[in-house]
Amino acid sequence: MPSSENRYIFELDNFPSFAALEATPPKKKHTAFKHHPGNQPNPDLGRGNFECEEMTVKHAHGVGGVLGALSRYYDLYLSGVITDKLNGRFIVMDEAGLFPETIYELQDCVMTNFGAEQHTGTGTNISQFSFSLLPTDFRTV
Repeated sequence: MPSSENRYIFELDNFPSFAALEATPPKKKHTAFKHHPGNQPNPDLGRGNFECEEMTVKHAHGVGGVLGALSRYYDLYLSGVITDKLNGRFIVMDEAGLFPETIYELQDCVMTNFGAEQHTGTGTNISQFSFSLLPTDFRTV
């Protein structure tokens, strides 16, 4: 029976791999260059600038102390002790959780949000933390 458990896998620089139950992949937004020559009523369009949108990850869990390691990294990054950006991969597994379906290579990411999950007695899946990343760029492989 298919399960959403371990369907989204993350590999970030120098951290143990971890999984999440919910993830919003990054998107790119392009702002085109516009030029109005002479009396031309419509602009000539060209390549302008682009930005990546924030990637949100919820209900993440892992082994090997990944919660503590990411929490320390975030605190040290915010205080300026660490200035290294994160690189890594976001892997979407198939319905059975056996084979990679889509892989996003994330480049020069800045962590924008990090927090421990709420603990209640009604949950059925393990979850330790949620976070958000803002990549400088990404590509799908």
